Order: sequence, then C-alpha cells, then structure tokens
Amino acid sequence: MGTANWPERSRAEVAGPGLAGVLVEWITAPMAILFDAVSFLFSAVFLSRIREPEPPPVRRAQPHLGREIAEGLRGAWNDPLLRAMAGRTLTAPSSWAFQAACTSCLPCANCG
Repeated sequence: MGTANWPERSRAEVAGPGLAGVLVEWITAPMAILFDAVSFLFSAVFLSRIREPEPPPVRRAQPHLGREIAEGLRGAWNDPLLRAMAGRTLTAPSSWAFQAACTSCLPCANCG
C-alpha cells in the first residue's frame, strides 16, 4: 500500500468502530452481521469484475543490508530535523530510566 492511501486508511480505522457500534445499536447485532456479510459479497463480486492483469514484478538487484543501513543513517544525519529526532529518540530511554530511578529512591530517602 502506498502513502497516498494512508489518510483514507486512518479515517477508516478511526471512524469504523464507531460506525459499527451505531449500526449494531440501530439495527441489532444479527442484522449488522448480515449487513457485513452482504458487504463482503458485494466486494467479491466487484473484485471478480477486474479484468486487467497485474503487471509482473520488476526484478531488482539483491539488496545489501549494510549498504541500506548506511544509506538510511546518512540520510538521517544530513537532514537537521531527522538528526534532532534521532538524537531525542536515542537519549529519551536513558533519561526515562534516570527519572524512574530518582523518583523511586527519593520518596524512600525522605521517609526517615
């Protein structure tokens, strides 16, 4: 799936459960399940009507993991925003661990 479809997918993930709840409340659960089954049937019918064959996949050279990692790190290092985000991502867990250690020790030290 390409990035062009992400907004529609996000809307479906957010709105879908709410609409399903409204549908179940409005027409009762058995009818909602029947409605769902009919929607799958319509989907199967429309998918079966697709006649254009899918193009064969393009053969690419075998990827080299080390080169891909180096390319990604180079790209992140050369972009100031990505470099800052990577730095924050790398340092955040250690600061959380330090904070957890301090907050668990300090209350005990003040008790007595």
